[in-house]
This record gives sequence, C-alpha cells and structure tokens, in this order.
Amino acid sequence: MTQNKKINRNILRSSITVSRNISGHKFVPSMDPAESVECINAVSNALRYVDKRFYPIKYEERNMSEYLYLYEKSLTSLPEKEKKQHSAVFVREDDNLSVQVNHTEHIVIHAVNDPLDFDTSFSDAYSMERILQHFFPFCFSTGRGYLMSRPEFSGTGLTASVLLHLPATVRTNRTGIAYKLSRELKMVLKPAFPEKKALPAFFILENTNIKGVSEEDTVGLIYDACKELCSMEEQAQADDLSDNNLVIKTQAEKSFNTLKNVDSISENIFINMMSLIRYAAESGIFSRLNCNQIDKLLFSSMNGGVLSGRNHTDKADDADHLRSISIKRFIGQEDDLSC
Repeated sequence: MTQNKKINRNILRSSITVSRNISGHKFVPSMDPAESVECINAVSNALRYVDKRFYPIKYEERNMSEYLYLYEKSLTSLPEKEKKQHSAVFVREDDNLSVQVNHTEHIVIHAVNDPLDFDTSFSDAYSMERILQHFFPFCFSTGRGYLMSRPEFSGTGLTASVLLHLPATVRTNRTGIAYKLSRELKMVLKPAFPEKKALPAFFILENTNIKGVSEEDTVGLIYDACKELCSMEEQAQADDLSDNNLVIKTQAEKSFNTLKNVDSISENIFINMMSLIRYAAESGIFSRLNCNQIDKLLFSSMNGGVLSGRNHTDKADDADHLRSISIKRFIGQEDDLSC
C-alpha cells in the first residue's frame, strides 16, 4: 500500500486503529474483574519481548491527566468511569503507538503519525498485531472476519482516521454539506473533541465498517474522502477570505497577543483562539507562527498536555494558569528561533 504523502495544511494527524479479541476469553462486557486482570497481564507479558519499551497507564490509579494527554493524541479512548472490568493502556516510548486493553475489546492498537502518513501508521499497527498473535490467537471466523463484542463491527477490525481543521467550512455554513459528502463516501465525519465544547472547527474523518473491503482499500477510501473535504475547505476559504481577509488577520493578531499576555485562559477559549490563528496561518495572512508550530502548541497546551504528570488536585496546578505559562514559554522559544 502506497499513498501520496503530499502534506495538506488542513490535516493535523492520521491514525490507524486495529481491534482484536483473544480466543478463550469472554468478551469485555461479560468479563469479571479477575478475568480482565488476566487479560492485562497476558498483554503486558507479551510486550516485554518487543524491541521498543512500553510504559503502562492504569485507569484504576485515577491518573486522568495521562489519559487526557493520550486521548488528545488519539492514542486511547477515554475510559468509562463506571466499569467493573480493569483496563490499561501500554504506550510505546515514542508516543506514536499504544495498546489499549479491555476498553470495548480485549486489544485496541492505536498507531498515530503526522499529518497524512497512513503507510507508517499501517505498518506500526499491523507489526504490533503480528507480534501479539505469536502469544495468543485472536477470535476469527472465516465468514465474518475478526469477531468483536459488538457483532456489527466484526470484519477487518480496522479504523483509519484523520484529524482535520475545517474552519472555512464552518464559517461559510457548509458543515451540513461536508457531513452529507462524508456519508455518501461511506465515511463518518464528527467533531474531534465534543466534550470540550469548543467551536467545531476540528473534525475526525473515519471509515465505517464496510463488509468485503480490505484494509488497504479502506485506507484508500478514507484518503480519497479526505481529499474531497480538503478541496471543499479550500473553496470555502477562498470565498470567506474574499470578504473577510482583513477582519480575520486582525482577529488572529489580537488572539495571538492575548495568548502572549494573559495569565490564565480556559481550554475552550484557547482552542478557539488557536483555531482562528491556524486559519489565518493556513491562508497565508498570519506569519508569526506556522501551522506545524501552532499544532505543537495546541496539543501541548490542552488539558492533557499541561496536566500530564502533575497532581492536578493541587490549587497551585490550576490548568488555566499552567496553560498560560506553557503558551508563553513556547512562544518565547519560537521568537528566539526566528531571530
């Protein structure tokens, strides 16, 4: 499988998720706590034989800041709060690959790369899948493919997705058209971070479970759908900028200066400001930071980034204040580099 790796400025990240269940174990919803621990231990023992080191994060330890960080990087799903089964995430030391245990399925492998590199993600995910299969067989049916706890998801067990920034589509009221186009292409388009209640300019585009379509063809389909949505965004941007160029530039400069000087800023306001600044940078009317720098700042200063590894119950570690410190430090470093 080879895809054109031309970088599109509206694409922030690509990822491949591969789900599997271990033969001889009950599906996750039917597991008791002891069985779920047995599953975690089996995966943990297998990962000891992998070349690159993995570190574990257990939800039972209530380190939600770590989970937020991994969730924002597309390396895990958020754990369910009320769940009798034990769960864990094992993360590779480069933070580009994770193995999630006992979420919806026994094993969910997440491989993440920037920005549209499905080749690397595909290789990473399936290399890990082959390694784990050496230690335990997966549930597989000749007629239905890999079996899932939710039968409608049985098949390849593959989800390919991209994280898109589509601000002009939103600003010109074409979101409904984008949703319709995605459905026609057998894809799902949804807000990237719905729980943050920020403006919906960041989206996830991912495949549905299409029976009889191979893993390689699935990736090809989402790649084509991604190109269609980015083309729509490009046209929407041209229409929007023809009327609002100066306004957007002024708003982006104002947002940038606010970020440099404010002592405390909420996550939702921060995300919305970064979306506006990135939109201006995408269109070439804002040059203080480029898109790659903006993406780095965005994800390092979300809640998961600023709280990761901290005792966030401490009043001194208020997330809104920590976010401002992170922003100022980052912008200062970029200013030094540009001199």
